[in-house]
Amino acid sequence: MQEEKIIIKLMKKYDYLAVVYASQIRGGAIIGLDKEDLVQEFRIKLYNTIVSYGVSLVEWDNKEREIEPISSIKVYIKTCLKNYKNEFFKRIEIESKIISREAI
Repeated sequence: MQEEKIIIKLMKKYDYLAVVYASQIRGGAIIGLDKEDLVQEFRIKLYNTIVSYGVSLVEWDNKEREIEPISSIKVYIKTCLKNYKNEFFKRIEIESKIISREAI
């Protein structure tokens, strides 16, 4: 129960990052996603990132993990969302090439 409260608090705190990174994607319609869909995808990624960071901290605290997680959750979130954004760019580029070939 305590973990859920922490996750909700962090989701509210960093939700703006999901919106910022989602808004940087142009051409989402090519892969069948509109702006709201992209924001939702990034919110899901934000949630998974927060959970993953928490698991890493618990493992490190319990000595199950030798390497300490990145000290700042904000840096970790930004890195994960940036990488996710780049994955979308790749998907859009691949889909654009497929559409271009079909038009020929």
